[in-house]
Amino acid sequence: MGRSVLATYPTVILKEVSYSLTRRFSLRAISRIFWSYGMAVTLIYSLCSVALFDWANPLSNDVTGQPFADGAQEIWFLSWFAHAVAHLQNPFITHAMNVPHGINLMANTSMPLLGIFFAPVTWIFGPVAAFNFLLHLGLVSSALAVVWVARRIGINRVGAFFAGLVYGFSTMQTVASYGHLFLTFAALPPLIFLVIWRLISGHMNSRHAGLSLGLLWAADFLISAERAAITLVVIPVVAILALPFTWRNLTYEMVRRICRAMVWCAGTITVVLALPLFEILSGPYAVRGASHPWIQSYHSDLLSIIFPQQFAIAPFLGHRTFIRILSISPWENGSYVGPLLLVVVVATFWYMRKHRHVVWMSASALVLIGMSCGTVLSYRGASTRFHSPYTFIATLPFFSNILPVRYMTYAWLAIAFVVGYVISELLPFRTTRPNIGRVLSLVVVLLGIISIAPRHSIPNESTNVPSWLTSSEAQRVIPSAGVVLFYPYPTFIDNRAMLDQAVADLRFNIIGGQALFGQSGTGVNSGIPILPPSVVPSIFFHANAPTTGDPTRRLREGINYRLLPLPSLKDGATALRVFVDRWHVDTIVLNDFGNYRLAENYVTAAFGPGSSRDGGTVIFWKLR
Repeated sequence: MGRSVLATYPTVILKEVSYSLTRRFSLRAISRIFWSYGMAVTLIYSLCSVALFDWANPLSNDVTGQPFADGAQEIWFLSWFAHAVAHLQNPFITHAMNVPHGINLMANTSMPLLGIFFAPVTWIFGPVAAFNFLLHLGLVSSALAVVWVARRIGINRVGAFFAGLVYGFSTMQTVASYGHLFLTFAALPPLIFLVIWRLISGHMNSRHAGLSLGLLWAADFLISAERAAITLVVIPVVAILALPFTWRNLTYEMVRRICRAMVWCAGTITVVLALPLFEILSGPYAVRGASHPWIQSYHSDLLSIIFPQQFAIAPFLGHRTFIRILSISPWENGSYVGPLLLVVVVATFWYMRKHRHVVWMSASALVLIGMSCGTVLSYRGASTRFHSPYTFIATLPFFSNILPVRYMTYAWLAIAFVVGYVISELLPFRTTRPNIGRVLSLVVVLLGIISIAPRHSIPNESTNVPSWLTSSEAQRVIPSAGVVLFYPYPTFIDNRAMLDQAVADLRFNIIGGQALFGQSGTGVNSGIPILPPSVVPSIFFHANAPTTGDPTRRLREGINYRLLPLPSLKDGATALRVFVDRWHVDTIVLNDFGNYRLAENYVTAAFGPGSSRDGGTVIFWKLR
């Protein structure tokens, strides 16, 4: 094929304009209203996305999902890249938080491609609105990518629509929408699959396939390095599964074509990702090895695949609370497939056994589900004696840093194509007369799709960022690139200060923050270190304790935040003055949160009364 996939991608919707939705089902009026199949499915997916986020405005300035957790961190990342582009700074290293060390953003889930490409949205509407908009765009574009690919691998329009719905709004996508934009924006894996498909089938030459594959993988790496690494594992796994169906067609010329494409792909990746890869491998404070010691505990369970968690509607089985015993947060677990969809995959494997592509995809879906269970299969949270195909991969450098459950992204892609193929078989455009078997089978497939629908919409919560921070007075009080000490002290327990800073266009730098931070010389993640004298952040932790609980109880192994006994007012004031001088703090800002009066007492003892704004919700001290 002479043209690159990338060159044709912008026409994904326009190429369907000339087709009506159907010729056989008396829906011409609907077809005329929506004008085309492409516009119709785009509108339906968009409505599904808006409904998932409680019909909120996609450009709202209320945070979708978790306002002060990973979502706030990713809002900060979007704000940083827009700031870096506007000020021509190195986008991959920042000193805007974790004063005085800074942060290596390539060691984090920073999504530089989204932050840079959509910087105009951040400039115009703000980082919170940009985050919300990209969540919507991520879901819809992921679904549309599958529709486009499905139409090109032999699935009809109805099957392609449902394939896009299954992938774009799977439980993996739904739980990721609670704050993990880098997972929600999953439009590129289907396109990578299509390039490989066309390369092997001989419809793309080596150069175009290699360039397209390299650019797509590099782009996905700059959205989610973890998913890009998963892609490197999934490709050989599914290739091995394809061998029983393709070995007779495996010619010397095909092998040469694939090898040439891989050379072009590797060269493209090297050129595009030279600087980001350097920052990951050798940049300051890069994290090497597992980012967390408990990373491999984030896996699926044999029952979590069948029984729904709280995010799935699952009308057939109801909610099963036992999933709570897994060592995984609910918004990390997109493993629920449900018994009906599993039956569909297995039954399709047998029913369409003469269709080698369907058999291959069904087998791939089941193997990838197994890989999402981690090294050892578990049942009700207890390990069994059975090892999964993931066992060897978990020992490899860098790949050991991947959450096993996130292999479900590709499992869902395979399931989506299986669903598309079986619907195409059960409901072709040209059929003589439907029989009862086909109708019942189609009903089972549709019920399986319904069973993964979310039980409720994702709530939107106010950011509660003090309006004073964006006022002209704040710009006079806080010097440009000045250092601000916030209460609550920003850590991964409570990172609302990062949200405050992001909404204020990163005019100032902050102490602390939420990010992975590799110890100098070792690369072991220590989290952002607490600056000494540690009694100062400990005072803030005590003030925050009524809302977050005992901070020491919530901290993980290897991240050393200690809750020290409260000092006397005099000793605390002395420590505060030492802290401010040592780290060149220009301004202290206290938000109305928790027992903030406790923190105010110590700061007042050190520097006198502060200035109150926004009805007492913010108190500040200008120190320099």
